[in-house]
Parts: sequence; C-alpha cells; structure tokens
Amino acid sequence: MSRPEDIIARLDEEMEATLTEQELRLIRAAHETGFLDFRMSLKELRAMFKAHIASLDAPKRSKLKRMKMSKEAAAAQKRKDETRIKILLGAYLQARLEHFPDHREELLRGLESFIRSDEREHAVRKNLDLMKGYL
Repeated sequence: MSRPEDIIARLDEEMEATLTEQELRLIRAAHETGFLDFRMSLKELRAMFKAHIASLDAPKRSKLKRMKMSKEAAAAQKRKDETRIKILLGAYLQARLEHFPDHREELLRGLESFIRSDEREHAVRKNLDLMKGYL
C-alpha cells in the first residue's frame, strides 16, 4: 500500500506533466497558425493557455479533476493517519501511567517538560491545566 505522501507526489508529477503537455500543444498550435508572430507577453500567453484548458473536452478536464481529487483524498488520508498515530501514542502513554505507577512521576515530569517547551505561554497554561485536571 502506497503512503499518502508518495501518492500526492506522484499525482503532482502527473498533473504537472498533463498541464505541460497541454501548454506545449497550445504553443505548437499558436506557432503553426502564425499567432506567435505577434508580440505577446507571458501573462497573455498564460491567459490564452487557461482559456484553452477551460475549452478542453470533458475527458481531458475530468482527468485533471480526477488527479486533483485523488491528491486531495491522499492528503486527507495522511491527516487521518497522523491523527491516528497521535491517538495511539496518547493511549500508550495513558496505559503506561495506569499500569506502571513506579514510572508515573518520571512520565509526568517528561510530559510537563514537553508541554512547557511550547513558546506560546497561553497554550502552556491551558495544556498544564488540562493535564492537571486529568491526572
């Protein structure tokens, strides 16, 4: 199973390749018709490219849309996985606190040190109050 980061990177590459392919096709067509004989700024050329992308037939537009949706889904899965890891680590710490009372003070000192490492004083106070209320 591919990692979400790998999927996102692959989709970024595919989207960039598809857009580059379409841009090159548009430049070739403009060159063949003599359209590039006129002076045109990069901004105007990009606007023309965007108009061309908008006018693409549905399958090509849907391919770009599918790639974008796949990338968004992979990013959402990555966030879910990161959240799940945090939950598992919290559950592990909670179990250690409950089942190993000899190590409780050491774990609490480490946790307090971690909380105090935050540079935002209001966050430190809030998190310490939360933990003291729980423990």
